[in-house]
Amino acid sequence: MLKKIVFGLVFATFVFSFSALPTYGEDEDLARLTQLRNTIIQILGVLEDSSLEEIPAGFTFQENMGEGTQRTGVEYLQIILNASSDTQVAETGSGSQGNETNYFGSRTKEAVKKFQAKYSDKVLKPAGLPEPTGFVGSLTRKKLNSILADGKTREGAKYIEEMLMEILVRVNEIAEREGVEFADDEYEVDEHPTGAIECVGSTAHTITLSYKTESAENPSIFREQQPWGSDRFLSRVEGEGTYTAVGLLEGEEYIFRLRNTPLIDSQKIDEVVCKTGVDYDAEPDPDPDPDPDPDPEDPDPIQVTTFNIRWDNPRDGRNQWVNRRPIIEEYFEEEQPDIIGLQEVRHHQYHAFISFMSDYSYVGRDRYGSTGSTSNPIFFKTERFTLKSDGQFWLSETPNIAGSVGWDASMSRFVTWAELEEKNTGKSIFVFNTHIDHRGWVAQRESVELISKRIQEIAEGDPVILMGDFNIIKNVNMYDYMVDFLKDRNSLTNSEYMASVAITSPTFNAFGRRKRIIDYIFVSDHFSVGYYMVDEVIKNGVFISDHWPVVSGLAIGSDYNLSKFTFIDVRPDTFFFPYIEALAQKGIITGYDDGTFRPRESATRGQMAAFLARALDLPDPNADTPTFSDVTPNMQFFPYIEALVQEGITTGYSDGTYRPEQEATRGEMATFLARALDLPNPNADTPTFSDVTSDMQFFPYIEALAQKGIITGYDDGTFRPRESATRGQM
Repeated sequence: MLKKIVFGLVFATFVFSFSALPTYGEDEDLARLTQLRNTIIQILGVLEDSSLEEIPAGFTFQENMGEGTQRTGVEYLQIILNASSDTQVAETGSGSQGNETNYFGSRTKEAVKKFQAKYSDKVLKPAGLPEPTGFVGSLTRKKLNSILADGKTREGAKYIEEMLMEILVRVNEIAEREGVEFADDEYEVDEHPTGAIECVGSTAHTITLSYKTESAENPSIFREQQPWGSDRFLSRVEGEGTYTAVGLLEGEEYIFRLRNTPLIDSQKIDEVVCKTGVDYDAEPDPDPDPDPDPDPEDPDPIQVTTFNIRWDNPRDGRNQWVNRRPIIEEYFEEEQPDIIGLQEVRHHQYHAFISFMSDYSYVGRDRYGSTGSTSNPIFFKTERFTLKSDGQFWLSETPNIAGSVGWDASMSRFVTWAELEEKNTGKSIFVFNTHIDHRGWVAQRESVELISKRIQEIAEGDPVILMGDFNIIKNVNMYDYMVDFLKDRNSLTNSEYMASVAITSPTFNAFGRRKRIIDYIFVSDHFSVGYYMVDEVIKNGVFISDHWPVVSGLAIGSDYNLSKFTFIDVRPDTFFFPYIEALAQKGIITGYDDGTFRPRESATRGQMAAFLARALDLPDPNADTPTFSDVTPNMQFFPYIEALVQEGITTGYSDGTYRPEQEATRGEMATFLARALDLPNPNADTPTFSDVTSDMQFFPYIEALAQKGIITGYDDGTFRPRESATRGQM
C-alpha cells in the first residue's frame, strides 16, 4: 500500500513542476499546487501513524525469528501485526522465544492466522494450505520481510518523510511568497456537482442546516475551521434532510460547505454562512439593544490544565488509548477545567476529545498545518470565554512555514496560541501551548527564545499563560536558563513557585517506569496563583497517560482567595463539589493536612468505614477485644470499623481480617451504604445495570440503591462493581 502511495506522489511530483507556475492566481495552477500539498500531508499522516519504525533497519525474519530475551523476532512480529487494524494482537508482551505455534500466546497465534488469511495469495495458496495455521513458515516470513522492505523501517520511513517534508516546505514557501492561500474547495471545475445547503435554525452553541444533493459523489457536510481556512468533515449525507452542528461558539459566524469527498479532487457543491443564536424564521430586529457593560468584578478563579495525553501506540499494552480514553473522559467530566492545553494528540484522538468535551470550544492544527496529524490543541469553556484570535508557529528558523524542523530537533515542533476574552469582564488572556523537542539541546534553547519573542509580539503586555510538555527536566542547566529567560523577557514564572499551596511531584511517569518533571504552566505577573498540583490518576492499574495532568488555579488582578473553598482541589465547577462541601461542613470528612481532598484517589476500606461511621453519627464502640486480627486499638480507623461491626454493616473477610488499607470497590461501597441505610431487598426482575446480574454478591445492595435514586452508574449502562471506588464517589 505504501509503495502505491509513494508511486502516486512521485507521479504527482513529476506532473507538477515549480517552473510550471508562472501565474499563481490561475485556477489550474492553484489546483495542482493544492493537490500536491494535500497528497503530501496525507502520506505524512500515514508515515507518522506507523509504529513499524520501532523495528531496526536491516532486520529480517529468519527461521528462528531471532531468538533471545530482548527485542525478539516475535516482538517485531507483534509490531507488524498491530500496525494493521485487521490483524492486531489484543495485548502484547515482551515477545516470546522461538518460531512455532506452541511458543506463541493465543492472541498472537490468532493474529498470525488473520495475517495469513489477509495475504492468502502470497502465503496460503502457494503452500497448498486451505486455511490459516498460525505457524510462521517460510512463506509467511517472506511476506513479513517484504513489508519491512516497503520502506516502513526506521531508515526507510525517515528517508521518505524527510523527502516529503522538503517538498512540503518548498510548496509552503512558494505559497507564502506569492500570496497563495490554500483552499482546495475554491477552484472551479468544468462539471460541478449540484446541490444546496442553507441555515434553518440555531441556538447559542448549535446550528441546524438543511441540505439537498443531486449529482454529487459521496456528498458530505464540512465546516471551515475558522480562522484556519481548512475544512473539518462533519457528516456524510444523501438526498434531502437536516443536520445539526454542535459545540460552536456563541454569537459567531461559521462557513458550512456541501462537498463531494474524493481524496484529491473534492469539489464544493454549495456553501452558506450561519451564525449561532439567530432565529432564521424571524424578522431581523431593526434596532437591537447594545450588549450590556461587562461585569466590572473579577470572575471566579481560572483552572488551567496541561496534559500530554500520549499518542495512540498499540504497543502500550494495558495502557493503550482504548483503555485510557474512558479514564480521561471521566477525569475531565469531573474536573471541568476552564482552559486545557493538550499535547501529542493524533487526529482520531482529537475527534474523541471534541465528542466528549461538548461544553468546550477548541483551536489547533497539526504539525503540518492541516488537521490529519499530531496536534497541540487548546480547549476552553465556551460559556466563559470568547475566541478573539488564534494561530500557530513552528519552532524553527522559519517559524511561519508549516512542518518546518528547527536546528537539531528530531521532528517538527510547534506552538498553538489563542486570545481568549472573558465574557464577564472583557479581559483578554493569551494562551500558548507547546511541545518542545526531546532530543535537540540546541533546539530546546532556541525554542525557548523563539517562544519568548513571539509572546512579546502577539500578547503585547496582556496576561499570558504558557504551558505544555517542555521536555526540559526541572533543575538542570537548561531548565534554569529557561526560567530566567522567560522571567527576564516576559515576566513569566512557573506557577508552582507562585502558588499559595503547591503539591509537587513528577509530571512524566512513563507508565510507572521512570519519573521526571518536564511539564509546566508559566503565568505572567498579572496573575495570582492559589494552587498548583499534579493529578496522579490510575484506575484499576491503567495509567491515565505516561504524563500526569498538571493543574493551576489562577486569578487576575488580585490575590487568589483560597477561603472560598474548603479543599483547594475541589472547585465549584466540579461534579463532587456540592456533596464534598456539605459533608465537610458537617464534619464528616476532613481531607488531608495540605488542604486537599483528592477526590480521584482510590478510597481505602478504612476510609470508607470512617466516612460511614461519621455520617451515621455512630457511638464509640465498646470493644476491649478487636474484632479483626489486622485492626488494633492503636490504629486510626479502629473505632469506626468496630462501630460498623456492632451495627451489622460489615463482617470482614472469612480469614478474620478487615484489610483497612485495601482499596474499596464500588460493589463494597454499595453494600456498606445499603446496609447502613437499612434498605429493603429490591423488587427487580430486570437488573438496572448490564454488568450487575442477580447471581452476584452485590446485586441486592446495588439494586436497592438504584431504586432509591442514590446511585445512577455510568452512561454506558454499567455500574462496574469491581472497580476501585474513589474518594469523590464515596
